[in-house]
Amino acid sequence: MAKKGVELLVESLPNDSKVTLISFNENVEVHNEFSEPSGVDLDELHKIKVGSGTALYKALETAFRLSKDHQLPSYVILLTDGIPSDMGCMQGIRMKFNLEKCLQVYQSLEVPENVEIISFGIGEDYSEEILKALSDRGRGYFYHVKDPSEIPERMPKLAKSQVSAKNLVVDSVSETAIRLLNYEGFPIRINALEGTTRIYGEFIIPKQYTGKLFTIKVSYEDESGERSNVMEFLVESASDQGDFLRSINRDILMEYEYLKTMQGYVKSLEAKDLVEATKNLDRLREIAEQTRRTDLIQTTEELTRSMRSQDTKEALSEATRKLKYQE
Repeated sequence: MAKKGVELLVESLPNDSKVTLISFNENVEVHNEFSEPSGVDLDELHKIKVGSGTALYKALETAFRLSKDHQLPSYVILLTDGIPSDMGCMQGIRMKFNLEKCLQVYQSLEVPENVEIISFGIGEDYSEEILKALSDRGRGYFYHVKDPSEIPERMPKLAKSQVSAKNLVVDSVSETAIRLLNYEGFPIRINALEGTTRIYGEFIIPKQYTGKLFTIKVSYEDESGERSNVMEFLVESASDQGDFLRSINRDILMEYEYLKTMQGYVKSLEAKDLVEATKNLDRLREIAEQTRRTDLIQTTEELTRSMRSQDTKEALSEATRKLKYQE
């Protein structure tokens, strides 16, 4: 089923895409390097055999090297059903998985700035903590797939068929530090954008400050070629308290509070603190009901179902996608 999902994804890609398939167990092998979708040998894909071991780090290094060689924005779409066995992740005579040591390896992984990582964890034997670390380092997200039969339905949806902008870079020049909520930091790089995305952050306005506080610079490519835009944000003193209150967009504040609470929910799941995760989930439900927004209410219901089934893999993957506005 995983191979069928890859096949359907390849068939869904735009004709000007380039595809490289990398298989890995204890060894790493490259197939169809830098091929057009129509040129991928799907028969070779179906000949790939299941083996022992999971040389995940070496496979990722191979993907990153190929991306640098061809100097193009790249998506690494990872499918794995096991825990990493290289880079000292398996230790001792019995080769026991050491999550703490392995997590340090992947949390410090150097991902090229033109690469985004989207992962599929299949079954119950993979490490959601490792895939979450890859999502953070690779500016992506991950899916928990209980049944491999789900993959053929999910994978083709990753194909970017209607791109509104590509090679998008968002940067900031600010008089005060900006702490981003759903991205690691500036500059933010997005290889291909369908529709819109949202970038949330917060900062402290210095006391009695007026004038230009920060500038956002955006560069991207569309059908017309390279484009750029500069937006300056000014701070003006309110004439009175009423003027100040009228200037506040409560809808944005509530959505920000929702996402910030979800971030706390994710941290609780990572720490296996289900008591704190439940508290965060209750707060998410409260905020969603206050906003009366159907999308937030639906998201909270999905997270609640995952928690009730004690499926922390599904709950963690669901939350990481919602923070990036991905289904």
